[in-house]
Amino acid sequence: MRKSANSSFVVFAFGLILMTMFLWISHTFKRTQVEEISADVKKEIWRQIGLLETICISTNDMAHILDRSKPQIFYFRFVGKPSAPMLIKVLSDKKRDWKLRFIIIQLLSKMETELPLVPLITILKDETEMKNIRVASCLALGTLKFDEVIPPLMETAKDNDQQLQSAAIYALGELRKEQIVDELNKWQDEEKDVRIKKELESAIEKFRD
Repeated sequence: MRKSANSSFVVFAFGLILMTMFLWISHTFKRTQVEEISADVKKEIWRQIGLLETICISTNDMAHILDRSKPQIFYFRFVGKPSAPMLIKVLSDKKRDWKLRFIIIQLLSKMETELPLVPLITILKDETEMKNIRVASCLALGTLKFDEVIPPLMETAKDNDQQLQSAAIYALGELRKEQIVDELNKWQDEEKDVRIKKELESAIEKFRD
């Protein structure tokens, strides 16, 4: 009887140790991923950004750039959130090649983090920015799906620029936020422009998927 009790205690204790180790490893990994990266990792991130920039400034052929930069794109998607602050620093520098900034926007849009929200919204609202960079930022905000992006997207959706307006309406549909569907429906009912009315219809349709 005592032997059985001892065995049960050993199993319980072993299980408790394993669970504690698992929680510690998970917590440590999460902290490393989000907050703490080594100097060597930072150095490698900057090196990969440099390689990506070299490719971007070598040609204006975006298809060729995307093909050549596959290793760098894979690297940043693998590293994920820890690379966001450095990518954002480059993105916020208007002197950098626009193609590099464009690709960085795409990379940031795949990261489930709030870090890019402020710089992307800033770019979207900046009328001195290149149009394609503003449009890319607008579409990226739609993929991040945070509530904070709703006001700037709604504001841009009423913009006089057709390209920005279309991108914002599309992004609002991608959000699939129930709190805005009534407003979009009301806008569609009152809208006179056939083009905008159709784009609103497409956006609203996504809420039914």
